[in-house]
Amino acid sequence: MKSKFAAFLMIIIVFYSYSFLANLPQGISYTGGELDVFTQKEPYSGRGFNVSSDAFALGEDVTLYALAKFNDWPVPDLLVTFHVAGPKNSMFNITFSRVAETNKSGIATITFTLPLEEETASGNWNVTCNARISDEIINDYLTFQAGWIVEIVKLETLDENLSKPQTIFTPNSYVGVKITLRNMAMTDKCIILHTSLYDSEGHLVDSNEIYNFTVPPNNTLIYVNFTLYIPLGVWAGNATVRANAYDAPVDEGGIAYCPEVSKEISIVVYDIAVISVVPSKSVIYIGETLEIQVTVKNFGNREESFDVSAYYNFTLIQTISVEGLNASQETTVLFQWHVYNVEKGKYVISASVSEVPGETNLDNNWFTDGLVEVKEFIAPIVHDVAVLNVSVSTTSVYKGEKLEVYVTVKNNGTETESFNVTLYYDDSNVVDVLLVENLDAGKSFNLTFIWDTSGVAVGNYTLKAEASVVEGENYTENNVFVDGEVEVKAAPIIELSHDIAVVGVEVSPKTVTKGDIIIIKVTVKNEGDFSENFSLTIFYDETIIETRKVSSLGAGQEKLISFSWNTSNVNAGVYTIKAEASQVDGEKDLADNVFVDGTVEIVEGGEYRPPWPLWLLSFIIGLLALFGLIVLAIILYRRKQLKKFRRAFYSGWQAWFYNYDLLGRQSF
Repeated sequence: MKSKFAAFLMIIIVFYSYSFLANLPQGISYTGGELDVFTQKEPYSGRGFNVSSDAFALGEDVTLYALAKFNDWPVPDLLVTFHVAGPKNSMFNITFSRVAETNKSGIATITFTLPLEEETASGNWNVTCNARISDEIINDYLTFQAGWIVEIVKLETLDENLSKPQTIFTPNSYVGVKITLRNMAMTDKCIILHTSLYDSEGHLVDSNEIYNFTVPPNNTLIYVNFTLYIPLGVWAGNATVRANAYDAPVDEGGIAYCPEVSKEISIVVYDIAVISVVPSKSVIYIGETLEIQVTVKNFGNREESFDVSAYYNFTLIQTISVEGLNASQETTVLFQWHVYNVEKGKYVISASVSEVPGETNLDNNWFTDGLVEVKEFIAPIVHDVAVLNVSVSTTSVYKGEKLEVYVTVKNNGTETESFNVTLYYDDSNVVDVLLVENLDAGKSFNLTFIWDTSGVAVGNYTLKAEASVVEGENYTENNVFVDGEVEVKAAPIIELSHDIAVVGVEVSPKTVTKGDIIIIKVTVKNEGDFSENFSLTIFYDETIIETRKVSSLGAGQEKLISFSWNTSNVNAGVYTIKAEASQVDGEKDLADNVFVDGTVEIVEGGEYRPPWPLWLLSFIIGLLALFGLIVLAIILYRRKQLKKFRRAFYSGWQAWFYNYDLLGRQSF
């Protein structure tokens, strides 16, 4: 009886086990234990294995969530260990561990507040989360940054044109303000940016504000420019420019994103300053002349005249007067220091300006540049060859073409040198090596390399020329010159074409009598890439004169074909001559298959129409004949008049007066 009951019980167990397994969801994968730690910062909370969270501000509450799963099902009542490590620093490293139990959703939670001390809390925070499910240790890691979410990184004061730095200003001018911002979060932040100017007595002088300014995420630096006005009557002295960033207008409950940033400037009424001293050399030899450029500026608000002096150590070099320098203007004064009776050594070069009436800020009246070393001249022996330039005939070639590369070298030393120059592409591939022989000191030489790109892969390549180091050469940095990029392109695919063209028609003569022969010479050309066979037809108007076959005209070849046109069966008239080549297989350009020469004239027999040059010649001869007849008539007329005059002279009282007889003889 017991054995039957046991068998029955076994059947029941097997049946229910089979039913349970058969009804399990299909496609489930058993992944084991999982742990995911993340924060409340959505959408970048750090969900997923070893994913970073968005940034937190100093003093902000951080909530850490740890989701525990086993085979994709939440695990409740599980102890989860959190280990939090703050940024490493020289003051105090924040490190702590805590334990929390998962809820019904499998989530364990802890919350802590970030310190406000920037020195210890700003930087990367690391969170390690561990738990045990059965015999399996599961864990996850998370990092986040802490600091000022939006930070004013830098505040600079510029001139009113926002073009260059300036810290000294005058009344009735503008202070240019350049603010550099950074957003360490992973999302855009919209801020209110406020700048203000306070004078030396703490009075507000001017302010400016930008609303709803977007700062891009991920530590991108962005720049904002302001201008602040300094009115007349403001207190002279040290003033302060202040900048603040808020998350909303302050009167609507806005709070600061970061601490205030400020910078001091000087407001002056009368102020002359030396702003730069630039010697032409840092090393000079006894007997040479050193040029010193001293730039001075009038920071005041009236025109000033003053003296500028230059010194080596505290010995005066020269004093030059500056007359009528306008307000806010600058000028450069050139001094010359003749280094003759000066000992070897190092000298400090400085410059000063004289005090103008009413000037209170004298700190900028003196400017020291640095050191100039005076040496005794000894001509050294120097070995130094240099590559001065690398240029190319073109920056883009087709593979297989040859590129000319021009390299200029110079002997900067004092001795004649011989050396090799190697041209590379992409730093290590040698194009060629050329020898420079006996290059004199101080001389340059131009080399031409021919780079055959046949074996070069398609791409962009950097060219470099290198001169070999000569014996005794110490300075080798100028032995190498890198030019830029040359593009080697794939050779273009040339598309072959079929193209026949009539390139010329010559007709002679242009005017004939009906029945005469006209010679028509036609020039055809094969402008394609294949030898061609085609027909050539000549027309008068639209009537065919003759058609001929042209065989085996090679690519690029021309051929002159002469036609004889018998006009016996052609009516008198003016006709247009045209030549037309037939289309060959594959030909696309048909516009040049036809050539129209001009016109010819055919006249009836017995008519004679001389060509126009003969008409012109006849017209000119006629004009000359007419001109000759007119001249002859004038001559005959004048001779006739002369005879009449003489006859009257010798027969009248004039003959009696001059004692002429009737035969024209004079008697006394």
